[in-house]
Amino acid sequence: MNCLARPSLGTTVVRYGIGAVMVLAVIVMIVVNPGGFGVDGFAMAVGGGLSVLLINFLAES
Repeated sequence: MNCLARPSLGTTVVRYGIGAVMVLAVIVMIVVNPGGFGVDGFAMAVGGGLSVLLINFLAES
């Protein structure tokens, strides 16, 4: 088995898709509810989504 083989498309979609969907959902949340929980939720979910993307990027390296 080659350790340097590229991951499958499904693995890549799951790895980066989860974080990307989280960030996109936050953008929708801030548009729908710009006051109140929208801003707080924006900060929380963007932090969560970016941390998922970063941990997956670092785990791949």
